[in-house]
Parts: sequence; C-alpha cells; structure tokens
Amino acid sequence: MSLKKTNIVFAALLTLLFAGCGGHESPAPQAASSPAETVSVEGLVAVRAVEGEGNGGYFVVPASAVFKEGAMTGVLVSGASGRIDVRWISAGHAVGSNVVVLAGLSEGELVVGSYDPALREGSTVTKSQAVTEEDQSK
Repeated sequence: MSLKKTNIVFAALLTLLFAGCGGHESPAPQAASSPAETVSVEGLVAVRAVEGEGNGGYFVVPASAVFKEGAMTGVLVSGASGRIDVRWISAGHAVGSNVVVLAGLSEGELVVGSYDPALREGSTVTKSQAVTEEDQSK
C-alpha cells in the first residue's frame, strides 16, 4: 500500500476510534420509588444483641437484610421518622440465618429485614398491615 493510502486508512480508523469512545454511556437504572415516596415494608427488624462466649456479646441482623455494593456491605435503616438511610457496616461471619455486625449499627435500630433494591435512600416507610398485626399479637 502506498503511503498516501496508509495515511487515509489511518485517519479513517482514528476518526472511528474517537467517535466511538464517548457519549454512549447507558443511563443509570431508575429505582421504582423516588426519595420523597412513602412505601410499605413488610419486615422492619430490630438489630439484636446476642450474648457470646468469652468476649461478650455481638449484634446480628438477618442475612437477607444485608447487601453488597462493590467492596462495601450495607443495610437499609429506618430512622425514627421512618426515613430510609443506607448504612455501611462491617459484617462478620454468619450465625444461622443472621450475620454478625462488627460496626455500623446499634442495638434496637430498625433495618429492612429483606433487602429490596427498589427501595431508595430518603423514602419513607410504613409497616404493612400484616406486620402490624403480627407485632400486636406478641
């Protein structure tokens, strides 16, 4: 191939390379709820303290409440106002159907018992009727 043809091919390939390298990022998926929305949650579970052997007790949450985002581990916490916040935790080993929480939560805090990626930080939660009746029967 002559030098002129090589330069034309090179210029065309370079143009295609730069044209295909930007502006094609897919938008982030939208969750089902918006931050101002009120959603019904069937299982808010209190962080429990469990008496351990030797070094004292530890906190546990249901394994279904824990989610991973990259290298980080989190749970969805419902504060006093009912607002959902993401809380990043340091999780330990599994104990039955629970996970030991090494740091990031306090006893009695309410976590969403089964993680739902559709729930968003800032949403307000209400207990569903089924959970309310169950709680009243205790």
